[in-house]
Amino acid sequence: MSRARAALAGGAEIIEVTADDTTSVQRELDSVVPAIEALISAGISAPIAIASRRALVVDQALEAGATLVRPLDGEEGSEIAEIIALHGARTVADP
Repeated sequence: MSRARAALAGGAEIIEVTADDTTSVQRELDSVVPAIEALISAGISAPIAIASRRALVVDQALEAGATLVRPLDGEEGSEIAEIIALHGARTVADP
């Protein structure tokens, strides 16, 4: 939380949440979903982006409150595009 607040104080306009995607899907979910929920609960009002190459992670992150997606290269790109459209989310480019 302190890193998010510091980033915003330093001029960041978006908070990006990501996890090591070399772990299992479940471990990635266990990392990003609670982080997004905590940001929202703490009153962070900046848009929250999820960066992942896994469709399930993107879907669950959007369900948790993320509104932006930075899709990472991977085999699930078309599924991620469908999920983005389904949720009415937007994509963001690499920083």
